[in-house]
Amino acid sequence: MSESHRPDLVLRFFGGAMVAVGALMFALCGLCTLTFLVTAVIPGGDRSFAVMALVIGGVPTAIGFGMMTLGHSIHQKHTPKAAPPRSE
Repeated sequence: MSESHRPDLVLRFFGGAMVAVGALMFALCGLCTLTFLVTAVIPGGDRSFAVMALVIGGVPTAIGFGMMTLGHSIHQKHTPKAAPPRSE
C-alpha cells in the first residue's frame, strides 16, 4: 500500500469514530431529555423540568447529532468509489 492512501484511511476511521461517538451522545442524551420532557408533561408533573431538560439536555443532544452528521459526511467523502463494470 502506498503512502498516498494513508490519509484517506485515517480520515475514514476518524469519520467512523465521530459517527459512533455522535450516535451514542445523540441516543443517550436524547433519551434522557425525552424522559424529563415526558415527566414534565404528565399530570402533576413539574413544568420547570421541561425547560431544564431542553437547556441542559438539548445542547449535548444537538452536539451529538452534529458529530454524527459531520462524521458521516467525512466518512462518505473519503470512501473510494466503485469502478463501473467494464463492458466487453
